[in-house]
Amino acid sequence: MIGRKADIDTRCGGIEIPAGCTVTISPYITHRHPAFWGPDPDAFRPERHEQRSASRGAWLPFGVGPRMCLGLGYALAEMDIALSELGQRFTFHSHDAESASPRWRFTLGAPPMPVDIEPLGHRR
Repeated sequence: MIGRKADIDTRCGGIEIPAGCTVTISPYITHRHPAFWGPDPDAFRPERHEQRSASRGAWLPFGVGPRMCLGLGYALAEMDIALSELGQRFTFHSHDAESASPRWRFTLGAPPMPVDIEPLGHRR
């Protein structure tokens, strides 16, 4: 959940929000909203991120605004380097990937899922 306190009386989506009210959003729900992600929002389709979403708030894994995670730039650069290096050297496959679902905790986590990792060119 991401929470903010309204500094002034305002209106959002037809709802009156008085000053002092705490407004929260759930990235988990927003990241799975069919209006932003289509009829099957839980399907793994990385190509959805090739173009900017119609809504700025449709994808916010690092939060948004002045309190956005300071590690965003570093995390994205580190991810690009790590995935690029791994993808050049290994293949990854899991028989459980289709049925995997996140673990519910304070933050979401990946479920225990065996993944076969093989050096490129050594596929069984």
